[in-house]
Amino acid sequence: MQPSTSGRRHIDRLLSSLGNGKKVACFHKKRIIFSQGDSSDSLFYIQQGSVKFTVTSKEGGEAITGI
Repeated sequence: MQPSTSGRRHIDRLLSSLGNGKKVACFHKKRIIFSQGDSSDSLFYIQQGSVKFTVTSKEGGEAITGI
């Protein structure tokens, strides 16, 4: 789902306001970009493509929480 035109302008302003604090990265399909339990100091904004969000139970079961 693409943001509306006004939403896109807001996102563009936000990203441009980050200046040197932002980094653009490309990831191949099936690449893990963040794992449950990892510490983080970043915010991810997906510009293109899709990401699958999953959680893993203590027993090892996996559930998809979002795409």
